[in-house]
Amino acid sequence: MNNLLRLIGNRLLWLPIMVFGVTVLVFFLMSLSPIDPAFSALGENASPDQLEAYRVEHGLNDPLIIRYGDYMAGFFHGDLGTFGPSNQSVSARIATALPITLQLGFFGFIIAIVASAILGVVSALYRDRWPDQVIRVFSVIGIGTPSFWLAALLVLGFVGKLPVSGPLPAFTVDPGGWFLRMLLPAIALAVPVIGQMTRVVRT
Repeated sequence: MNNLLRLIGNRLLWLPIMVFGVTVLVFFLMSLSPIDPAFSALGENASPDQLEAYRVEHGLNDPLIIRYGDYMAGFFHGDLGTFGPSNQSVSARIATALPITLQLGFFGFIIAIVASAILGVVSALYRDRWPDQVIRVFSVIGIGTPSFWLAALLVLGFVGKLPVSGPLPAFTVDPGGWFLRMLLPAIALAVPVIGQMTRVVRT
């Protein structure tokens, strides 16, 4: 127990350093990119004056150190900047998407827990026999399957049979619609996790 608490404490101490390192790495890599942020935001139809006005407004002509300082100041105040021609707030976009992401992650995790428990127990009970061999092959395939690729295959395979696009209905209003809308992406997220956890349960 003491070792576990010590490990958690060490991870918490290193967390701010890791976050700082990630922000430095991502910011400077993006700043060194040959892609012009003003052109990406305004599009190819923007005039040179519009592009320059965008750069001035967002401080893109300032030195990197000043830009990074402004970015971190906004970050600690919850301002992650804007994107797109309409200057949509990144923070507002994250706030809109985060609840759905958490629901999807939780649903996928539940599927992974249930499926891996069943497959792992069956594999252990029939160790080295054909059910075990089949499940082990599935586990290896699952571990190596990218979720985004599997999601695309599920969309192509179930289009017209299950909802693959459109707004997500609230669970409290339409539980059935929520379940059907979440099912395919949750499976796509769960399959690689099932492959890993099944081997752990079997062992």
